[in-house]
Amino acid sequence: LIAAATSIHLEVLANVWERVPAQARPAIEGVMARALTRHEKRVQALEQRGIEAPRPPVIPERIRERVEEKIGQQLEGIPPGVPGGVPSGQPW
Repeated sequence: LIAAATSIHLEVLANVWERVPAQARPAIEGVMARALTRHEKRVQALEQRGIEAPRPPVIPERIRERVEEKIGQQLEGIPPGVPGGVPSGQPW
């Protein structure tokens, strides 16, 4: 159920991403990145309990690449919207 909801949520966000101005896209990509990260954590929790994991949500390839970049930035502590970023805790 959670996986289905996440998939629908990401599909809607991908459609919104296609329609919004370019300056709004990074915010949507950030939301999508957080949703994918939460989805992956839920899948890991299910697998640890021996429950079959749902398929990963489908995101168009060109959006997926940008979302994966956002996930990497979040893991590295780079503030959203900072090209190349500055690690968290550093003045910018």
